[in-house]
Amino acid sequence: MNTWFEPAIFNATSTNVRGLSLINTGGIIREDPVNVSPSIVYRASNPDLVRALVVNQNDGANGDTLELELLSQKDIAGDYLLEIYIPSNSLQYIHTGDGGNTVVGPNTLIVDSNRDIEIKALGSGSIFVETENIGSSFFMVEAQSSGDIHINVDNILSADVLDLAAQGSGEVSLLAGYTSTTSLVAVASGSGNVFVGNPTNDRASPSIMTTDLITKVFGDGSVVFLTDGSCASSFVQTSGTGSAFLSSMTCQDTGVVLLNTGNIYVTSTDSFASEDRGTGDVFAAIDALTTNATGTYYPLPDNVLLGAPTYT
Repeated sequence: MNTWFEPAIFNATSTNVRGLSLINTGGIIREDPVNVSPSIVYRASNPDLVRALVVNQNDGANGDTLELELLSQKDIAGDYLLEIYIPSNSLQYIHTGDGGNTVVGPNTLIVDSNRDIEIKALGSGSIFVETENIGSSFFMVEAQSSGDIHINVDNILSADVLDLAAQGSGEVSLLAGYTSTTSLVAVASGSGNVFVGNPTNDRASPSIMTTDLITKVFGDGSVVFLTDGSCASSFVQTSGTGSAFLSSMTCQDTGVVLLNTGNIYVTSTDSFASEDRGTGDVFAAIDALTTNATGTYYPLPDNVLLGAPTYT
Protein backbone atom coordinates (compact mmCIF):
# COMPACT_ATOMS: atom_id res chain seq x y z
CA MET A 1 0.00 0.00 0.00
CA ASN A 2 1.37 3.41 -1.00
CA THR A 3 2.08 6.05 1.64
CA TRP A 4 0.81 9.47 0.70
CA PHE A 5 3.07 12.29 1.81
CA GLU A 6 2.11 15.69 3.19
CA PRO A 7 0.33 17.57 0.39
CA ALA A 8 1.81 20.57 -1.36
CA ILE A 9 -0.55 23.55 -1.20
CA PHE A 10 -0.47 26.59 -3.47
CA ASN A 11 -2.65 29.62 -2.76
CA ALA A 12 -3.01 32.08 -5.61
CA THR A 13 -2.45 35.73 -4.73
CA SER A 14 -4.70 37.04 -7.51
CA THR A 15 -8.45 37.46 -7.14
CA ASN A 16 -8.74 37.70 -10.93
CA VAL A 17 -7.75 34.19 -12.02
CA ARG A 18 -9.89 33.26 -15.01
CA GLY A 19 -7.82 30.55 -16.69
CA LEU A 20 -6.14 27.21 -16.06
CA SER A 21 -3.42 25.66 -18.20
CA LEU A 22 -2.58 22.05 -17.34
CA ILE A 23 0.44 21.38 -19.52
CA ASN A 24 1.19 17.73 -18.80
CA THR A 25 -1.08 16.70 -15.96
CA GLY A 26 -4.73 16.07 -15.36
CA GLY A 27 -6.63 17.27 -12.33
CA ILE A 28 -9.96 17.73 -10.60
CA ILE A 29 -11.42 21.24 -10.63
CA ARG A 30 -13.77 21.88 -7.73
CA GLU A 31 -15.89 24.82 -6.59
CA ASP A 32 -14.72 26.86 -3.61
CA PRO A 33 -17.80 28.80 -2.44
CA VAL A 34 -15.90 30.65 0.30
CA ASN A 35 -12.55 32.03 -0.89
CA VAL A 36 -11.95 34.66 -3.58
CA SER A 37 -8.67 33.21 -4.89
CA PRO A 38 -7.96 29.71 -6.22
CA SER A 39 -5.94 27.15 -4.32
CA ILE A 40 -4.25 23.91 -5.34
CA VAL A 41 -3.85 20.80 -3.20
CA TYR A 42 -1.39 18.25 -4.57
CA ARG A 43 -0.85 14.83 -3.00
CA ALA A 44 1.57 12.14 -4.14
CA SER A 45 2.91 8.79 -2.99
CA ASN A 46 6.51 9.78 -3.77
CA PRO A 47 8.20 12.85 -2.25
CA ASP A 48 10.05 13.48 -5.52
CA LEU A 49 6.70 13.52 -7.28
CA VAL A 50 5.40 16.04 -4.75
CA ARG A 51 8.31 18.34 -5.58
CA ALA A 52 7.80 17.87 -9.32
CA LEU A 53 4.78 20.16 -9.55
CA VAL A 54 5.47 23.71 -10.71
CA VAL A 55 2.73 26.35 -10.54
CA ASN A 56 3.04 29.74 -12.23
CA GLN A 57 0.58 32.59 -11.91
CA ASN A 58 0.59 34.60 -15.15
CA ASP A 59 -1.02 38.00 -15.59
CA GLY A 60 -3.28 38.59 -18.57
CA ALA A 61 -5.44 41.30 -20.09
CA ASN A 62 -8.53 39.10 -19.82
CA GLY A 63 -7.71 37.76 -16.39
CA ASP A 64 -4.86 35.84 -14.82
CA THR A 65 -3.95 32.22 -15.54
CA LEU A 66 -2.58 29.44 -13.36
CA GLU A 67 -0.13 27.27 -15.30
CA LEU A 68 0.55 23.81 -13.88
CA GLU A 69 3.36 21.54 -15.03
CA LEU A 70 5.03 18.40 -13.73
CA LEU A 71 8.78 18.36 -14.21
CA SER A 72 10.34 15.27 -15.82
CA GLN A 73 8.86 12.10 -14.31
CA LYS A 74 11.05 9.73 -16.28
CA ASP A 75 12.69 8.23 -13.19
CA ILE A 76 9.88 8.91 -10.72
CA ALA A 77 7.30 6.25 -9.88
CA GLY A 78 4.15 6.84 -7.88
CA ASP A 79 0.56 8.05 -7.85
CA TYR A 80 -0.74 11.56 -7.39
CA LEU A 81 -3.95 13.54 -6.95
CA LEU A 82 -4.20 17.14 -8.11
CA GLU A 83 -7.18 19.18 -6.89
CA ILE A 84 -7.80 22.76 -7.97
CA TYR A 85 -10.30 24.82 -5.99
CA ILE A 86 -11.89 27.67 -7.93
CA PRO A 87 -14.12 30.48 -6.57
CA SER A 88 -17.73 29.92 -7.60
CA ASN A 89 -18.51 30.55 -11.28
CA SER A 90 -15.26 32.37 -12.05
CA LEU A 91 -13.46 30.16 -14.59
CA GLN A 92 -13.42 31.12 -18.28
CA TYR A 93 -10.46 29.34 -19.89
CA ILE A 94 -9.29 25.73 -19.57
CA HIS A 95 -6.42 24.39 -21.67
CA THR A 96 -5.05 20.87 -21.18
CA GLY A 97 -2.20 18.93 -22.77
CA ASP A 98 -0.88 15.44 -22.15
CA GLY A 99 -0.45 13.45 -18.96
CA GLY A 100 -3.96 12.75 -17.73
CA ASN A 101 -7.63 13.66 -17.81
CA THR A 102 -9.27 16.69 -16.24
CA VAL A 103 -12.65 16.76 -14.50
CA VAL A 104 -14.43 20.12 -14.25
CA GLY A 105 -16.96 20.13 -11.44
CA PRO A 106 -20.25 22.04 -11.06
CA ASN A 107 -20.36 25.80 -10.46
CA THR A 108 -16.77 26.46 -11.53
CA LEU A 109 -17.42 27.90 -15.01
CA ILE A 110 -18.85 31.40 -15.33
CA VAL A 111 -22.52 32.09 -16.01
CA ASP A 112 -22.28 35.53 -17.63
CA SER A 113 -23.66 36.49 -21.04
CA ASN A 114 -21.00 39.21 -21.40
CA ARG A 115 -17.97 36.93 -21.03
CA ASP A 116 -16.34 34.22 -23.11
CA ILE A 117 -15.60 30.60 -22.25
CA GLU A 118 -12.84 28.61 -23.96
CA ILE A 119 -12.22 24.90 -23.36
CA LYS A 120 -9.38 23.30 -25.34
CA ALA A 121 -7.86 19.83 -25.25
CA LEU A 122 -4.49 20.31 -26.94
CA GLY A 123 -3.02 16.84 -26.33
CA SER A 124 -3.98 13.34 -25.24
CA GLY A 125 -5.70 14.39 -22.02
CA SER A 126 -9.50 14.46 -22.07
CA ILE A 127 -11.77 16.99 -20.38
CA PHE A 128 -15.04 16.10 -18.64
CA VAL A 129 -17.37 18.92 -17.59
CA GLU A 130 -20.39 18.49 -15.31
CA THR A 131 -22.39 21.59 -14.45
CA GLU A 132 -25.92 22.90 -13.98
CA ASN A 133 -25.89 25.98 -16.24
CA ILE A 134 -23.55 27.79 -18.61
CA GLY A 135 -23.97 31.37 -19.79
CA SER A 136 -21.51 33.01 -22.16
CA SER A 137 -21.10 35.46 -25.00
CA PHE A 138 -18.72 33.26 -27.02
CA PHE A 139 -18.37 29.61 -26.01
CA MET A 140 -15.58 27.68 -27.75
CA VAL A 141 -14.98 23.94 -27.33
CA GLU A 142 -12.01 22.57 -29.28
CA ALA A 143 -10.33 19.15 -29.31
CA GLN A 144 -7.12 19.54 -31.29
CA SER A 145 -5.47 16.15 -30.80
CA SER A 146 -6.47 12.74 -29.38
CA GLY A 147 -8.08 14.01 -26.17
CA ASP A 148 -11.88 14.15 -25.96
CA ILE A 149 -14.08 16.88 -24.52
CA HIS A 150 -17.40 15.84 -22.98
CA ILE A 151 -19.68 18.55 -21.58
CA ASN A 152 -22.88 17.75 -19.70
CA VAL A 153 -25.12 20.69 -18.75
CA ASP A 154 -28.08 19.64 -16.62
CA ASN A 155 -30.28 22.65 -17.32
CA ILE A 156 -29.56 25.55 -19.68
CA LEU A 157 -26.67 26.48 -21.95
CA SER A 158 -27.06 30.00 -23.30
CA ALA A 159 -24.48 31.62 -25.58
CA ASP A 160 -24.52 34.18 -28.33
CA VAL A 161 -21.99 32.10 -30.31
CA LEU A 162 -21.34 28.40 -29.71
CA ASP A 163 -18.30 27.01 -31.57
CA LEU A 164 -17.60 23.25 -31.45
CA ALA A 165 -14.58 21.77 -33.23
CA ALA A 166 -12.99 18.32 -33.40
CA GLN A 167 -9.69 18.81 -35.22
CA GLY A 168 -7.86 15.57 -34.42
CA SER A 169 -8.96 12.10 -33.37
CA GLY A 170 -10.59 13.33 -30.17
CA GLU A 171 -14.35 13.73 -29.93
CA VAL A 172 -16.43 16.67 -28.78
CA SER A 173 -19.81 16.13 -27.16
CA LEU A 174 -22.14 18.78 -25.80
CA LEU A 175 -25.27 17.57 -24.03
CA ALA A 176 -27.50 20.21 -22.45
CA GLY A 177 -31.03 20.16 -21.12
CA TYR A 178 -31.72 23.16 -23.33
CA THR A 179 -29.33 24.98 -25.68
CA SER A 180 -30.07 28.49 -26.91
CA THR A 181 -27.70 30.37 -29.25
CA THR A 182 -27.70 33.00 -31.95
CA SER A 183 -25.00 31.17 -33.91
CA LEU A 184 -24.03 27.50 -33.59
CA VAL A 185 -20.98 26.26 -35.49
CA ALA A 186 -20.00 22.57 -35.49
CA VAL A 187 -16.88 21.45 -37.39
CA ALA A 188 -15.26 18.01 -37.71
CA SER A 189 -11.94 18.40 -39.51
CA GLY A 190 -10.16 15.25 -38.30
CA SER A 191 -11.27 11.73 -37.47
CA GLY A 192 -13.08 12.74 -34.28
CA ASN A 193 -16.84 13.28 -34.17
CA VAL A 194 -18.93 16.15 -32.84
CA PHE A 195 -22.13 15.26 -30.95
CA VAL A 196 -24.83 17.73 -29.91
CA GLY A 197 -27.94 16.83 -27.95
CA ASN A 198 -29.42 16.65 -24.47
CA PRO A 199 -28.39 14.44 -21.53
CA THR A 200 -31.21 11.94 -22.12
CA ASN A 201 -30.83 11.83 -25.92
CA ASP A 202 -34.64 11.94 -25.98
CA ARG A 203 -35.62 13.18 -29.42
CA ALA A 204 -39.16 13.79 -28.22
CA SER A 205 -37.86 16.69 -26.11
CA PRO A 206 -36.65 19.52 -28.40
CA SER A 207 -33.57 20.92 -26.76
CA ILE A 208 -31.63 23.03 -29.29
CA MET A 209 -32.62 26.44 -30.62
CA THR A 210 -30.37 28.64 -32.74
CA THR A 211 -30.79 31.35 -35.34
CA ASP A 212 -27.88 30.39 -37.60
CA LEU A 213 -26.50 26.86 -37.85
CA ILE A 214 -23.22 26.16 -39.67
CA THR A 215 -21.94 22.60 -40.01
CA LYS A 216 -18.74 21.57 -41.80
CA VAL A 217 -17.10 18.16 -42.20
CA PHE A 218 -13.56 18.12 -43.64
CA GLY A 219 -12.24 14.74 -42.49
CA ASP A 220 -13.29 11.24 -41.47
CA GLY A 221 -15.27 12.39 -38.45
CA SER A 222 -18.95 13.28 -38.53
CA VAL A 223 -21.22 15.87 -36.95
CA VAL A 224 -24.27 14.34 -35.27
CA PHE A 225 -27.26 16.15 -33.78
CA LEU A 226 -28.85 13.64 -31.43
CA THR A 227 -32.05 15.41 -30.43
CA ASP A 228 -34.67 17.67 -31.98
CA GLY A 229 -34.16 21.37 -32.41
CA SER A 230 -34.82 24.31 -34.71
CA CYS A 231 -33.02 27.06 -36.59
CA ALA A 232 -33.82 29.89 -38.96
CA SER A 233 -30.93 29.34 -41.37
CA SER A 234 -28.64 26.35 -41.91
CA PHE A 235 -25.57 25.84 -44.08
CA VAL A 236 -23.92 22.42 -44.38
CA GLN A 237 -20.71 21.52 -46.21
CA THR A 238 -18.97 18.15 -46.37
CA SER A 239 -15.65 17.76 -48.17
CA GLY A 240 -14.43 14.64 -46.40
CA THR A 241 -15.56 11.07 -45.89
CA GLY A 242 -17.50 11.90 -42.74
CA SER A 243 -21.19 12.78 -42.80
CA ALA A 244 -23.44 15.50 -41.37
CA PHE A 245 -26.50 14.20 -39.49
CA LEU A 246 -28.77 17.20 -39.00
CA SER A 247 -32.22 15.84 -39.81
CA SER A 248 -33.36 16.30 -36.20
CA MET A 249 -32.86 20.06 -36.64
CA THR A 250 -35.85 21.60 -38.41
CA CYS A 251 -34.64 24.74 -40.19
CA GLN A 252 -36.51 27.28 -42.26
CA ASP A 253 -33.87 27.85 -44.93
CA THR A 254 -31.15 25.30 -45.71
CA GLY A 255 -28.22 25.25 -48.11
CA VAL A 256 -25.93 22.24 -48.55
CA VAL A 257 -22.72 21.61 -50.49
CA LEU A 258 -21.37 18.06 -50.82
CA LEU A 259 -17.86 17.66 -52.25
CA ASN A 260 -16.73 14.14 -51.31
CA THR A 261 -18.09 10.78 -50.16
CA GLY A 262 -19.79 11.86 -46.93
CA ASN A 263 -23.58 12.12 -46.80
CA ILE A 264 -25.77 14.99 -45.61
CA TYR A 265 -29.11 14.60 -43.78
CA VAL A 266 -31.29 17.69 -43.22
CA THR A 267 -34.85 18.91 -42.61
CA SER A 268 -36.08 22.20 -44.10
CA THR A 269 -39.46 23.96 -44.24
CA ASP A 270 -39.25 27.11 -46.41
CA SER A 271 -36.33 26.78 -48.82
CA PHE A 272 -33.74 24.16 -49.67
CA ALA A 273 -30.77 24.39 -52.06
CA SER A 274 -28.47 21.45 -52.75
CA GLU A 275 -25.15 21.37 -54.59
CA ASP A 276 -23.89 17.79 -54.89
CA ARG A 277 -20.45 17.61 -56.52
CA GLY A 278 -19.22 14.48 -54.76
CA THR A 279 -20.06 10.80 -54.65
CA GLY A 280 -21.96 11.05 -51.38
CA ASP A 281 -25.70 11.68 -51.21
CA VAL A 282 -27.91 14.45 -49.89
CA PHE A 283 -31.04 13.36 -48.01
CA ALA A 284 -33.73 15.88 -47.08
CA ALA A 285 -37.10 15.95 -45.37
CA ILE A 286 -39.07 18.69 -47.13
CA ASP A 287 -42.62 19.35 -48.24
CA ALA A 288 -42.65 19.26 -52.03
CA LEU A 289 -45.70 21.55 -52.11
CA THR A 290 -44.52 24.29 -49.76
CA THR A 291 -40.71 24.16 -49.76
CA ASN A 292 -38.83 25.98 -52.52
CA ALA A 293 -36.30 23.25 -53.38
CA THR A 294 -33.46 23.27 -55.92
CA GLY A 295 -30.73 20.73 -56.63
CA THR A 296 -30.46 16.99 -56.24
CA TYR A 297 -31.59 15.21 -53.09
CA TYR A 298 -33.20 11.98 -51.92
CA PRO A 299 -36.04 11.50 -49.42
CA LEU A 300 -34.89 11.18 -45.85
CA PRO A 301 -34.70 7.50 -44.83
CA ASP A 302 -36.19 6.13 -41.63
CA ASN A 303 -33.93 5.81 -38.60
CA VAL A 304 -31.20 8.11 -39.92
CA LEU A 305 -29.09 7.80 -36.79
CA LEU A 306 -28.69 4.06 -37.27
CA GLY A 307 -25.98 4.95 -39.79
CA ALA A 308 -24.37 7.60 -37.60
CA PRO A 309 -21.40 7.25 -35.25
CA THR A 310 -22.56 6.16 -31.82
CA TYR A 311 -22.26 8.37 -28.78
CA THR A 312 -21.90 6.48 -25.51
